[in-house]
Amino acid sequence: MSTRYSINELFITNLRFIIIKTLLNCAKDKKALVIEDLVTILENNILFDPIGNQNYDFKNINKEIKKILGSSSYRIINKNKEYLCNYFQYKLMENIYDLNALYILTFLKQKSSIKLLSNNLLKIKTIYGWEGPDYSKISSYTMDSQFPWQEVYIKSLIYIGDNNFSHTFEITKYDLIKLIKEASIAQNLKEPLVIENNIEKYFAALWIVKYYCKNNANIECENFR
Repeated sequence: MSTRYSINELFITNLRFIIIKTLLNCAKDKKALVIEDLVTILENNILFDPIGNQNYDFKNINKEIKKILGSSSYRIINKNKEYLCNYFQYKLMENIYDLNALYILTFLKQKSSIKLLSNNLLKIKTIYGWEGPDYSKISSYTMDSQFPWQEVYIKSLIYIGDNNFSHTFEITKYDLIKLIKEASIAQNLKEPLVIENNIEKYFAALWIVKYYCKNNANIECENFR
């Protein structure tokens, strides 16, 4: 019995193969096909959703992946980490909230992902916005539970870098000054807050700066420890 595909499905399948070949600069179709099979295995079997689970970290990620995929696929994936990393970096560049791609990149644990993850973290300018809190109060914007995307990026950076966040996070002097300026605005806001002028981005900046300054002796961190 032959498998039937719609024109759209064929287009998407062929496009992904072209992307994989381009990203990996594969001289042979055979290598690209192997990588495409591994991508399919990962995309079809990984569903990562840490939202609401602040205790999650990546310490057991290798066991988790091995349990999901089985020993055979796990071994093949381990031999092709660099190639797979290129593909899932592309996915995360396309969508910074693609937590499955983030999870897989964390498992692949390639230092080349650190810059992308650092840049994406700076692009998240919002809080989760749980129902219930009184958003005229500052405390509603500073709870750790309001920053699940930022937190999972930070934990991923810590895992990949084998170091604390302030030493792994790649941020330019310019971006750090900009982030601190936004964090300072959040520190100086008064209650009752008015939900306008995108104040979420200031609290998002404040949360990242405080996390960054925990183990950092930089002079810029003096007001945020």
